[in-house]
Amino acid sequence: MLSLHAHGAPPALSGHLPMGGSDTAPHSLTVDSQSLIRDGRPWIPAMGEFHFSRYPAAEWREELLKIKAGGIDLVATYLFWNQHENDRGTLRFDGDLDLRRFVELCAELDLALVVRLGPWSHGECRNGGHPDWPNEVDCTPRSTDLFRQLKKGKALPALSVYNTA
Repeated sequence: MLSLHAHGAPPALSGHLPMGGSDTAPHSLTVDSQSLIRDGRPWIPAMGEFHFSRYPAAEWREELLKIKAGGIDLVATYLFWNQHENDRGTLRFDGDLDLRRFVELCAELDLALVVRLGPWSHGECRNGGHPDWPNEVDCTPRSTDLFRQLKKGKALPALSVYNTA
């Protein structure tokens, strides 16, 4: 005879993953062993992607409201290097590239935001989001060929001990 004894779920473990924040933050985000907790309530985020720099700033609000209406409460966006520093040393965060304005709009609409920093971007962006100018300066491109990098003396210092050539 088979018998089954069901016990209640163990209490959630909390406090084991300290997270940054401040007492003055408008929202809280904590975690226990069973869930994310946002503003004191369990939260299962539904995330969508919106590349703000590819849309006219005048249309951001309307598009974000459509996203929110679809049940998305967490938006991710790329910060494409080739759009914000296309010319070496000239940073642009104006107009359709105004990150602060986008962040503030997401907060106003109660959408959590993840800003995906480069330098590499997998957002169907030319050169992975890299501008052209690094190719014109002494800059080693991304490579999976560790031995070639070691031979050139370009590998991480911790790996240089293996360079016996």
